[in-house]
Amino acid sequence: MAVRFAALATVLTVAAGLGACGGPNVASAPSTTTPLAYGKGELRNVYCTHTTGQATSCGGLLPPPEGVSDELILASTVARAGTTIQGDLVVTNTSGSAIDLRDPHGCTPGYAVGLTNATLPAANAPGFAAVCGSAALTLPPGTTKFPIEVITTYFGCTNGPTPSGGSDTFPRCITGGPPPLPSGRYVAVLYGSSLALPPATAWVTLTG
Repeated sequence: MAVRFAALATVLTVAAGLGACGGPNVASAPSTTTPLAYGKGELRNVYCTHTTGQATSCGGLLPPPEGVSDELILASTVARAGTTIQGDLVVTNTSGSAIDLRDPHGCTPGYAVGLTNATLPAANAPGFAAVCGSAALTLPPGTTKFPIEVITTYFGCTNGPTPSGGSDTFPRCITGGPPPLPSGRYVAVLYGSSLALPPATAWVTLTG
């Protein structure tokens, strides 16, 4: 029987002047949005769906408002598998006015960061609670930092026999939960729940 462990992202409403999160030793993990595309190459298992017309939503992200950019800044880009990497989603709003993001139903959009590569199951992605929050995700003019956590275990596991093959195969659970990801190189990817922000990625290396 498969067990699905969803990483629920706590969406914060921020006001202008929100201070930087994290300690002074937080190092920048340069965005790899330019050479990497959701749904292709190392990110081929990041799900993409068609929305209205010919528009495509990848990783639950919607087209961002004009003047909005983002990047992932991680405390470390090398970590032991099974640990949690702290960091920030840094959003820059150059539109000159505050932007309040809501999903098409008027609910608070969700965000989370997960690890992927070309070999992980397509289902190995963060999940979001089906709860409609009433607060907007506010982007004041300038730069705002939203705290993130990058989990370095699988997002799911099975308590029964492990099926052979298949893109959604999860490993067996250990001590009641998903095991650490294998050592290797991954991409930290921004996922959303009807989140109108640009794609953001950063390379991460996991050790045993």
